[in-house]
Amino acid sequence: MGLVVLCIVYGILTTVSFVLIRMSGGVELSNVESVFLVRLPVKFIFGLVTYVSSFILYLFIIPQLNFTRTFPILNGVVYSLIVLSGIIVFHEKFTMQHIIGLLLVLSGVVVLGLANPN
Repeated sequence: MGLVVLCIVYGILTTVSFVLIRMSGGVELSNVESVFLVRLPVKFIFGLVTYVSSFILYLFIIPQLNFTRTFPILNGVVYSLIVLSGIIVFHEKFTMQHIIGLLLVLSGVVVLGLANPN
């Protein structure tokens, strides 16, 4: 049960990190008097911190589970969460292609989840 919670936290952290990085507008580079200046918005820094945190959590999850099942399941869930957050947070269009893609991804996650772990 603890691994399920870790997987859920991983999915949420990864999704939040991408949303924060997208909300930040990215990194701004400027060239002032032959010196490059890098401006990192606060949301970008928080997004980077949450992404590194999710990666560290991922390093703890992977050795404990069947890799051929866990990797696709985690990525499928994160993909689905990112699509939903794009719709909710950024008001992006949700087309029939999104629906079909999400259904295919989620059905793959279910099939892998039900597969015999041996």
